[in-house]
Amino acid sequence: MRVTPALTGVALVVSLLGVPVSAEAAQPAQAAADSAKAHRRNTWVVVHPYRHHKRFGAHLKLSGQLRYRSHGSVFAATGVKVRLLRRPAGSHHWRRIGSDTTSHAAKPTYSFGAKTRGNADYRVVFRGNPHLQPSRKTVHLFVHRKLPAKVVQVSPTDLQLVGHVVPRYRHQKVKLQKRDCRRCAWHPIRHQRTTSRSHFSFDVGAPRSGSWYFRVKTARSTRFAVSYSATFRTFKP
Repeated sequence: MRVTPALTGVALVVSLLGVPVSAEAAQPAQAAADSAKAHRRNTWVVVHPYRHHKRFGAHLKLSGQLRYRSHGSVFAATGVKVRLLRRPAGSHHWRRIGSDTTSHAAKPTYSFGAKTRGNADYRVVFRGNPHLQPSRKTVHLFVHRKLPAKVVQVSPTDLQLVGHVVPRYRHQKVKLQKRDCRRCAWHPIRHQRTTSRSHFSFDVGAPRSGSWYFRVKTARSTRFAVSYSATFRTFKP
C-alpha cells in the first residue's frame, strides 16, 4: 500500500521539474533572437540615375546598390537578394517582375531589365536577413505612346502627314500641331479621331518661302504621358 504513493510522488516531481526547465531554456533563446534582430544594421536602397521617360515597348534598366553603415563607414552589400516590383498607374497592386543578387565585384550592384508597358511605379525591395534590416526604394517611369508617321505627297501640290498610334488607340482624338519657324511656339491647327486601326491622316502644306513644322500629339492619360510624333518640316524648293 505504500508503493503507489511513492510512484505518484516520483511522477509528480518529474512533471513539476519538466515545465520550468523547458520554459527557462526558451526565454534566453528568444531573447537572443530578439537581440540579434534589434542589432541588425540599417540599410537603404540606392537606384542609379536612369531616364524617367521612355517610349512604349522600350527597354528599362534599373541598377543600384544596397548600402549599410558600419563603424562610421558606408558599404555596399554583396550577395544579397533584391526584388523588383511594378505597379501600373491607377492600380493598387504590386507585381513582382524580377529578382537579382548583388554582385561580389568591387562595387556590388543589382541590375534589372523590364519592357515598358505604361506609366508605372517600380520598387526595389530588400526583405532583410539576419544581419541587415529590410529596406525599399520606389521610383516612377513615364511612358509615351509611339506615333510612327511620315509626310507623303498625294498630288503635285498636296501633302499629307499620315501615321498610326501604338499601342492600340482606336477612335481616339489626336491633334495636329504647327509652328511657323524652327523656334516658334507650337499651336494646334486641327484634330481628328483615329480609325479602327489607330491610323490618322492630316493634310499639310508648305509656305511659299521658309519652312513650316508639323507634329501629331496624343493627350495625357492615366496609362500614358502626353506623346508626340517626330517633327516634319515642309518647304517649297
